[in-house]
Amino acid sequence: MLQMVDTRRSAPGGGNPPPPASIEQLLMMQTHLMQQMAQTIQNNQNNPLQQFHQVRDKQGEFLKGCPPTFNHSPDPLQADDWLRAVERQLEIAQCDDREKVLYASGQL
Repeated sequence: MLQMVDTRRSAPGGGNPPPPASIEQLLMMQTHLMQQMAQTIQNNQNNPLQQFHQVRDKQGEFLKGCPPTFNHSPDPLQADDWLRAVERQLEIAQCDDREKVLYASGQL
């Protein structure tokens, strides 16, 4: 004789599972979730730590411009041309003074 066994898990507490949610309940839950998401987005826009993670890669922007390297030249005009080209790339990347020193010295 074959006996059937119930392998489904019962709800916590041994009771029946809750009835499915109505359309109205689902819409209310969806509205609540959307309000929470909007609040989270608004809080992140006002949070300076969140904005910190959105900092531009200035060094990458500087290097994308293919700034020239300078080795040595007895001609001061070549040094001046190099300096102007590097300064132009630093301005395009919107580097501050500290970054200008760091990035330009890497091209020497």
